[in-house]
Amino acid sequence: MRIKLLLTCLVLLLTLTLGWGQRFPNRNLYDIWISAEEHLNAGRFNDAIRLYEAAPGVPAFTKRLLVTKNLQTIFLSGERYFRSKRYAEALESYSRYRLIDPTLQVSILDRRIQSCLQELDKITTRKLDENIRVVAGFEWAYNGEQSLAVLDTVAARRSFTKAKQLGGRLNTTLRKQYEAGLDAVNQLGTWGNDYQLAVDAGDKSRMLESLKAYRSASKYIISSVEYEIKSAEEGAQATLATASSTSLSERMQSYAKECRVEDLYYFIKNNRRLIENADSLISRIDEYRRTESDLAR
Repeated sequence: MRIKLLLTCLVLLLTLTLGWGQRFPNRNLYDIWISAEEHLNAGRFNDAIRLYEAAPGVPAFTKRLLVTKNLQTIFLSGERYFRSKRYAEALESYSRYRLIDPTLQVSILDRRIQSCLQELDKITTRKLDENIRVVAGFEWAYNGEQSLAVLDTVAARRSFTKAKQLGGRLNTTLRKQYEAGLDAVNQLGTWGNDYQLAVDAGDKSRMLESLKAYRSASKYIISSVEYEIKSAEEGAQATLATASSTSLSERMQSYAKECRVEDLYYFIKNNRRLIENADSLISRIDEYRRTESDLAR
């Protein structure tokens, strides 16, 4: 069987196995949800609201409808300030969306917040109101957390340092957050150096132990590192440069049947040049991951 057909069947198996059908009564609602999320992230709140209203009997839709209406109110409030170039007030308004759900990420609001931070960065810290310094500090600390979650310690250090410069000792919670963040950056830096020494020495056993050690250095489960650990434990390299279509398909099917979504995602990503329609498959798995994350909130 051609690998393209195998992969298509694989993604269908993955989707069915992990349960969009258990979440929604039919596939059409899943498609509506995805479209609504696209509208929401683009700031087309009214379009998103109309779609969420399509399934009043589905709890996930009802909850998301209420959240979207609240987000629209916050966005419109911030926009009035943003368009008047009153970036401090705009940031204060936009950042209220974090209070709805700290794990929620809405692209349009995140972009506006970053724009405000960039504009405020042009102003000397001492000229900013203390309350705004704290709000901006929390947003920079949030950026640092996001960078740590993907192992970008350079960006994380910059963000936590900005949080420290702005917040100083004005807010105890913020101070604890940026101090913990900077400490995590240092620990991950030490871990990275140790791992590189193991790589340079070509010691596979030591490399595996060094990889596992990141779990002590980071409070995050970093998917890309976890994939490398599992690959090493299974005695298979992350990139199968000489793999046949059959071995690729068998490996992916195994991940799908075991519901190892993150492993499947990084396996396809790391072997992109060997897999037909890899980008499309990655996109579909990304879509599933976002939906599953949204519904879990």
